[in-house]
Amino acid sequence: MSSKRKRKEQARLNEQTQFTLRWPNISPKDSSAILTALTAVGQTYPASAKPMFITFGANAVRRDLETATTTTPPTITIIFIARHANQLFLRHLPFLVSHKPQVKCCGLPLSSSSLGSMFGLKSAAVIGVTLSSTTVPLLMTTLMESVQDKHVLGKDCFVNISVPNVGGEKKQCNR
Repeated sequence: MSSKRKRKEQARLNEQTQFTLRWPNISPKDSSAILTALTAVGQTYPASAKPMFITFGANAVRRDLETATTTTPPTITIIFIARHANQLFLRHLPFLVSHKPQVKCCGLPLSSSSLGSMFGLKSAAVIGVTLSSTTVPLLMTTLMESVQDKHVLGKDCFVNISVPNVGGEKKQCNR
């Protein structure tokens, strides 16, 4: 199958799925602030150090999201998704996040290799960050402050389904 035909077929499949998203617009200034904070966290807490409050990979983040309602405090506070990664394997995560009001989902304009390299990994399409109220490092506070409510997914970002309004305010999503 030619690459043009594959792209057309993928676009057709994307229009038909219930998990199709319009990611919120992130200005270049806001994007650089988030990426700077995330890079600082990645340099201080690389994946090789096995930080307890950072989860790497779609499956590990999904497992943590499934237990987010049963544990106190919640196991995941915010997840970062590389928007330029193959969304076929990741599109269920924002939908799961939409049913967890204490969890935010932020799509970054990066590839999975760029996101993973911040933490010393070859690639990471999804990164979950957990913050408990007892121990919050200053770098994590800076990261959480750089991700504003307008950067996270809301119910109006889903194309083919209606999701209950858990975030409150409206966000401008890509059309």
